[in-house]
Amino acid sequence: MAREFARHHRMVEVVKHQLASHIQRDFPVSDYGLIAVSSVILSADLGHAKVFVSCFGKRTLDQQALVDVLTAHSGRFRRAMAKVLHARSVPKLRFVYDDSTDRAERVAALLSQGAHKSDPPTQ
Repeated sequence: MAREFARHHRMVEVVKHQLASHIQRDFPVSDYGLIAVSSVILSADLGHAKVFVSCFGKRTLDQQALVDVLTAHSGRFRRAMAKVLHARSVPKLRFVYDDSTDRAERVAALLSQGAHKSDPPTQ
């Protein structure tokens, strides 16, 4: 059981690292902004991977368009990972936009607005 968990964890890390490097190489920051792989959830049978991505900086694509572009390139990503992974099959990739960073930015903005409003006037 511990060995299966270790293999699963290694596969998650390899998939995440490989995707991040291929996305960085194939999608220039000047054109798409910085696309980051936030996390990868791999199914127990290692057949499917849910890949959470987020985008920082210049955003030329909305969230769904970014997911669509990455999904269109998933075959190329899988072929590249097949050369590195020592597995019978390469997981099918499903990209999901991770909006946690967007939510964190909104909360930080609200908190900073609230801090400015609640500051007592200086005399």
